[in-house]
Amino acid sequence: MSSRRIGRLKAAGRVDRVDGALEIEEPVAVQPQVDDGWLCARTTLVLLRSFPGTTISHAGENAGDGPVNAPRSYQKSRLFFHVATALEMWEGRQSLGLTDPLGLRDVTDPPNVRTFIMGSTQHGPAGLPLPTHQPLSNCQQQSNPNPQLWTMRALLSALTAWVLEEVPPPQSAVPHIADRTLVPPDQVHFPEIPASSYGGVERPAVSPLRIYDSLHVLDYGPLYHAVDSSGIITREPPLARSPSYGILEMQVDADGNDVAGIELVFSQVPIGTYTGWNLFRKDHFENGLCNLQGSFIPFAPTRAERLAIGDPRPSIEERYPTKESHVAAIRKAANGLVAKRYLLREDADLLIHRAESEGIRAAP
Repeated sequence: MSSRRIGRLKAAGRVDRVDGALEIEEPVAVQPQVDDGWLCARTTLVLLRSFPGTTISHAGENAGDGPVNAPRSYQKSRLFFHVATALEMWEGRQSLGLTDPLGLRDVTDPPNVRTFIMGSTQHGPAGLPLPTHQPLSNCQQQSNPNPQLWTMRALLSALTAWVLEEVPPPQSAVPHIADRTLVPPDQVHFPEIPASSYGGVERPAVSPLRIYDSLHVLDYGPLYHAVDSSGIITREPPLARSPSYGILEMQVDADGNDVAGIELVFSQVPIGTYTGWNLFRKDHFENGLCNLQGSFIPFAPTRAERLAIGDPRPSIEERYPTKESHVAAIRKAANGLVAKRYLLREDADLLIHRAESEGIRAAP
């Protein structure tokens, strides 16, 4: 199959819709198309789904739909990449795809599934340039521009190779309860970042609130059978019972950047804090989750500037005292991701070349 352009699907023969899947017979080529959810492909299938489901019999509710619930024959004939951002952890209860319903133990992917959480990213990267005057859109902080392009290119290439050439895929990259990289929201050790005016942009102090999207067991009445979604709904809207599913979040480092999942190049060599959450500003549902927006809170350019306001995060000049030190950090991060197949060699070379030619990044 000669055509390998990422992001398109070309097929000859009959095309059917089957349970949300695009079923293709006698394909000329299969190039998976990306969306923010299940990204699955085989020589006969490209499937976009939203969440890796599990049947939650002891919690009394079916939490979602996905390949874990699928018939065995369906699971064996399909290969799945599940790719999500850090924002889906905070807003989308993504941890329920990684753990048991109560958030007490890790759950391992089936052999035909790989899961990748892109740390320190929002739903889709913010466009540049970022706003520089208040209000900063509807949110308290500037949105997160951490780019996902290069990671998605590598994962799409790996999925295609798995599907077409049976090349084993890269290992899943997710946070875990066992190593404390997946923790309750109130145990995320986010630093206290004061208000600043770095670069002439006025930013408020980062809120200490750790808002997340909770999920309670819903009671649709005694005639409704939640385990298999059958029966009769006699209570609408449903009653939210006190038992709650165990929603967990990724732990962060001293800068506030995620320490698990795929740590992108700009997350490993940061010029600021990149989060998967942001909060609405005053007069716009203040302190509620600012929908689909993460945060970018830059580091101080100099040590003197950060000390003047009590910012605990090292400044740019402290992190990268020379252009060469910055290039070395980019090279190390890029080469490490290539080794794990989370970055293509050609994209790593591009990022290294940019660092060499442009110097230390002055913008996100």
